[in-house]
Amino acid sequence: MLITKAISRFKLTSINEEVFSESEGDQKLISGKFNIRYSGDITGDSVLMELKNYKFASLSYHLWS
Repeated sequence: MLITKAISRFKLTSINEEVFSESEGDQKLISGKFNIRYSGDITGDSVLMELKNYKFASLSYHLWS
């Protein structure tokens, strides 16, 4: 079995998050877009887009309790 290994680093070159929907009970939908640059054995740029569903009341409870 041949095992190949690549070593690379990444850097977030830009971050943008926006709340696009809010509902009762401190629940929010947030979209995020992250531009990433890779260097090393693997080079290039990529974009990560994600959706997050936060319920802030429970989030703050877990962070501060």
